[in-house]
Amino acid sequence: MNRVKIVVKRLLGVLTAAKESLARLRFVGTKNIALRRIGRRLQVVTLHSGTFNAYSDRNNVLGILVATMDEMGIDYFVVPKNHGKYAVAVDSSHKDKLLDALGTNRQLKGYYVKFERSHHNVGVPVLLRPGMLCDRKSILAIELYRYIAGSSGSKVISTEPNAVGLEFWYTIATVPPRMKQRAMAASGIIDDRALEGALIAPVYNHLSQVFGADLQDKATLQVDGSTYPTLAVFTQKTQRDVPFPIDLVYTWVDGADEVWREKFAKYKRADYPNFLNNTASRYASHDELKYSLRSIDMYAPWARHVYIVTDGQRPDWLQDNDRLTVVDHKDIFAPDSLPVFNSHAIENRLHHINGLAEHYLYLNDDMMFVRSSQPDDFFFPNGIAKVPLSMATIGLGESTVYETAPSSAGKNARRIISEQLDVFITSKARHAPHVQKKSVALAIEANNKALVAATARSKFRSPSDIPFTSVLMQNYLVASGQGVPFDSATATVDISDRGASQRLHEFMAGSQAMTLCLNESVTPEGREEAVHRMVKDFLENLFPFQSQWERDDKTDKEE
Repeated sequence: MNRVKIVVKRLLGVLTAAKESLARLRFVGTKNIALRRIGRRLQVVTLHSGTFNAYSDRNNVLGILVATMDEMGIDYFVVPKNHGKYAVAVDSSHKDKLLDALGTNRQLKGYYVKFERSHHNVGVPVLLRPGMLCDRKSILAIELYRYIAGSSGSKVISTEPNAVGLEFWYTIATVPPRMKQRAMAASGIIDDRALEGALIAPVYNHLSQVFGADLQDKATLQVDGSTYPTLAVFTQKTQRDVPFPIDLVYTWVDGADEVWREKFAKYKRADYPNFLNNTASRYASHDELKYSLRSIDMYAPWARHVYIVTDGQRPDWLQDNDRLTVVDHKDIFAPDSLPVFNSHAIENRLHHINGLAEHYLYLNDDMMFVRSSQPDDFFFPNGIAKVPLSMATIGLGESTVYETAPSSAGKNARRIISEQLDVFITSKARHAPHVQKKSVALAIEANNKALVAATARSKFRSPSDIPFTSVLMQNYLVASGQGVPFDSATATVDISDRGASQRLHEFMAGSQAMTLCLNESVTPEGREEAVHRMVKDFLENLFPFQSQWERDDKTDKEE
């Protein structure tokens, strides 16, 4: 009998695979649809143009589901899930007609369905289409998502991290026996009389699987400006929710700007001939900022506000809105400190940005998000920072002019932390978004006024600098108990290295990193144009969609 079941299961698998192949072929020649190989499978991909925002895409699907319920006269409520996801909950009696309706909904063309069955098995996703699911009895919930791409060469992006669910809830009269047992066990219920009048969730949520009659008060839920019905208990903040806003702060310079270059040449000094601090590569631009902003829309739309700190400059493609502010150096520096070309100096003034949140991330323009992220990837709900310390060490001894700027500055940071917190630090900061707390920055400044002021007046990097946002802040957070070392999923590629092209190719083929830094140390003379083209091609393929901060009429100008 077991052998017969195995054979039948295999035959059903072959039949399902054949149906999926035929379903994919239906899309050949369809406008805005392509077939792309993702891993070992050929998948249906939606070709998207214009701007893209991960939350907007999620909310579009949520709106389609809700509109379907309204049109069919089906009662529902929205359930917030972990990691920024949402699901629509309906009575299980509506399962068949809803699955039929979704399968024929042209607005969901090209979407995939990931379903969870009664034995808690999440099967291989299938294309949403009429008759897509034959064995409907065991289905507890589904999730809808799609694959999108910008052009033939761009990376295929899955919206699965922000998939929208549809859950089929039960009552004591309709709940399957095994689910009833699991729900009672998970809720500590020993007598099924407690289920009278209760709603029973078919799959996990962060509150409970059983919602008694006294826990079904109605309320509303705000999701990015839209209002949906929910249960009042789902509007409560829990210990897992990050309750505070997080801002993003960039520093940016256009090293090709003639006005800036003349000013740079006027003030440039050679006080430290052996100090590796002011190579031309430090100020080269490959439009990384534009693509980093695209990465926010795609993978970090939770950010409250974006600040870009510049020296009277502004990218010609940039479009302001109420979520982005360009901050001029004169807004955060004393007049007698300007102009300044020292990143260490600029970084120790960032916490003086007007309106900046207590919790924020500092990014160089060459840092970007490369997969879906959430606020709790950077801060715990109680405000403790998750600090991505590096395995690279600062080195021993005092700072000298015969070492790199990060090493010298790191030793200066160690001296401060050793004297004030009695902790001997050893780690540099990783090339990843640096977690920051404004209150800690103000405390560091108050306790080190002379050193902070001296760095602010240092127009170019020098051995006396303190690395305010990186080594100093990151280690200070840990040493003071306001942060913990955390293994951040980040990747770094030195684009000036001759092996960079291969590393970028490998990254595009498959990486589990959440953030990426395209660091440029020292590009050999004569390779500048090749490096520029390599980086632009890579970034355009990785982030093919315009962000909300780009002008629609802007076309890239290549040198």
